[in-house]
Amino acid sequence: MRHDLCGLVVGAAAPLSGLRRRSDLAPVDWWLRFEPPPSALRVGPWRPTRRSTLRGDDGMPLLRVDRRRGGHGGDAAWRFRYRDGCRLWLDAAAHRAWATGAARDSLLIYLLGPPLAVTLRRRGLVPLHASGVSLGGRLVLFAGTAGAGKSTAAASCVAAGAEVVGDDVAVLEETPTGAVRVRPGASRLRLWPDAARLLFGADHGLPRLVADWEKHALDAAPARGGDGDADAARPVDVVYLLEGEASDAAIEPLRGHRALVALAAATHGGPLVDAASRRHELDLLSRLVSTVPVRRLLRPRGRPRALPAAIRADLERLGLSSRASCTA
Repeated sequence: MRHDLCGLVVGAAAPLSGLRRRSDLAPVDWWLRFEPPPSALRVGPWRPTRRSTLRGDDGMPLLRVDRRRGGHGGDAAWRFRYRDGCRLWLDAAAHRAWATGAARDSLLIYLLGPPLAVTLRRRGLVPLHASGVSLGGRLVLFAGTAGAGKSTAAASCVAAGAEVVGDDVAVLEETPTGAVRVRPGASRLRLWPDAARLLFGADHGLPRLVADWEKHALDAAPARGGDGDADAARPVDVVYLLEGEASDAAIEPLRGHRALVALAAATHGGPLVDAASRRHELDLLSRLVSTVPVRRLLRPRGRPRALPAAIRADLERLGLSSRASCTA
């Protein structure tokens, strides 16, 4: 079966939760297999590349990433080892991934993390830690580190009539004219229980993302064209960097070097890239900063439903009034 994700055609033997199904036979960019990898990929030697700074109660890192060099200095394969026993492998071309150690829906969440970031970067794309919505026809990105409230901010806009562009990962690409666009990502927003309750009430009825995880799933698939819609990637109108909360929403501009540093810190999979990929990332982010407003945002504490009005007011101040062609 084929699915759309961040401009990639993702193949799997069964439907993937939260991803839009395709009905055509388009060439697959990324195959996901929920089984052990070939024996040739499991053998070492593996070289430790990164350890998560987040640790469990036993002091062990939640994620360990290893690389294995190909023959004659060729490209590396990747291995991702999670503390809960999940194991993921990615081949050198980032064309195939394997996952074991948990149910398929749980493994899919892991696959859409660092393995997806490596896969995108191998194709010259820049994944930003951001959730995106189309609010009044304007593409708004909420960027930030893990736990900053990106999905909650996007869900608050969905509750106010916005359309989801993607959750947690916003894939940036440059057009031939130098504009920066975002490819559509997963339309399933992942919400902590408190956020779901504040946005949709105690009886919100949102299902668990997976049975043994705390987060809830908000499916907010946008209305799109047919398979391979070339207009799906859209130009960015504004980026909000989430940096905490205040009694009321507070927004201020970030410009130049400050904006660039903040966005670079919010990219996905940064510690896993080589020097050439990092230079490409900084070039693209520099163009984004020079052409798109970047704003620092403090969310209204305990009142996520108040955020869309603050965003709309800021868009008006920026001269980005709603596009009449959009009903969001």
